[in-house]
Amino acid sequence: MSDHSPVWVLYIDDDPGLARRVQRTLEQKGYGVELSSNGADGLRQLRRGGIDIVALDHHMLGQTGLDILPQIQALPQPPPVIYVTGCEDSRIAVAALKAGAANYVWKDIQGHFWELLVEAIVTALEKERLRRAKDQAEQEAREARDRAELLLREMNHRIASSLALVAALAHLQTASVDNPAAASALKEMQARVMAIAGVHRRLYNSDDVCVVAIDAYLASLVEDLDVTMRAAGRQHPIRLDAEPIQMGMSCLDGARLAM
Repeated sequence: MSDHSPVWVLYIDDDPGLARRVQRTLEQKGYGVELSSNGADGLRQLRRGGIDIVALDHHMLGQTGLDILPQIQALPQPPPVIYVTGCEDSRIAVAALKAGAANYVWKDIQGHFWELLVEAIVTALEKERLRRAKDQAEQEAREARDRAELLLREMNHRIASSLALVAALAHLQTASVDNPAAASALKEMQARVMAIAGVHRRLYNSDDVCVVAIDAYLASLVEDLDVTMRAAGRQHPIRLDAEPIQMGMSCLDGARLAM
């Protein structure tokens, strides 16, 4: 709906005299008005589209608005519904609100019905506008989060691959170094690089790219350490006893330094 197009109201009521008065009143306020004398015809008009809000009467021949309201709510993206009743039984109003009506208006004999109907329409349309804006903002936030997670996964994958390459080069360099101290330093560097790469592997394989399962990460470190020690001829069994722990990225830098 553009800023220059009128708001279209569908008024469903089997009283033609009252319906025409409602139509004249709303048209004087700048609304476009469609009339329907029963629920079936009203539903057909709603399915055709172009209706922004519905005013639905309670008492109609052979049916009530409470029979029609659930069918309106079952439509894809139903417009807000103002429930109109001449009965002052509050249970009807409560039932209409529970069934999905945005508001209700009593047909009072003092003549305030027209003002109340216009006010209810304005309020319901504003609530609907805010609801749609909120839904759109949430959808955009979800899409932005998904894009960010995809980028983070790709970033972690590339970092892990680059660090694995650095570790492999350090391993090759170790084999060509004669100085035991230099070889030991290269091996320590390789172990540290692989430990950091393990964090990034865990992140891009995790359901949550911002959280690492520390217990699983430690298990992989212990496994790598065991393989390294066995390759060096050290047969020392290592056992890890770790509770399930998840740690966010904000805590990981300190954890890396500690390890």
